[in-house]
Amino acid sequence: GQFVSMLGSALTGYGLSFWFLETHQQVTGFAMISFAVAAPSILLTPFLGVIVDRFPRKKIMFMGHAGAGISSLFVLFLYFSDEMNILFLLPAIIISSVLNAMIRPAFTAITTMLVDKDQLGRASGIMGFGNAVVMLFVPPLAAFLIGTIELMGIFIIDICTFLYCLIIIMLTRIPDPESPVLEERKTFRSEFKDGWLFIVQRRSFIELIAIIWFCSLGVGMV
Repeated sequence: GQFVSMLGSALTGYGLSFWFLETHQQVTGFAMISFAVAAPSILLTPFLGVIVDRFPRKKIMFMGHAGAGISSLFVLFLYFSDEMNILFLLPAIIISSVLNAMIRPAFTAITTMLVDKDQLGRASGIMGFGNAVVMLFVPPLAAFLIGTIELMGIFIIDICTFLYCLIIIMLTRIPDPESPVLEERKTFRSEFKDGWLFIVQRRSFIELIAIIWFCSLGVGMV
């Protein structure tokens, strides 16, 4: 369900970029849409983990996917209204990106609770493979679909994928970790600090983050 939804969201993001470039012949607008898709996730993910820990993860997943779907419906409304200009598109894309960024830490945390410890490596590999498929195949697929079923068809695919994902979430029993009682819960700042210290005190985490950062930078340039 997560993979299908991720596929639909990526198709819409790339499809909008290609459509804008083809329609307006403006590289600046194309770059701004691409930036709006990626930047909120990069900037907010370190803080969203603290928020995710404070609410039931199933609810976070459901609300995140539902909100991203509503954002896609709003863009579809703009398309029908012939109001597809950058001023209306960017807020909708940014909201969708923020919601998708909220889903990712919840999904990763849920995986460790649904999968046995001896299967975590396998589950991680499947998740990584899904991300790689999206990164490699969605851009050319989006370009192909823009030329065949056009932007309207991509919107329909996106709506179907998030509905499918919502059904999967509703049918799946997702446990939550035992939360500390309200009096014992730390402040947002304290929990964020604890997470940061957990990373910086482990050299292997810093090295892993550095590798991912350089790889992402290279892919982003291309």
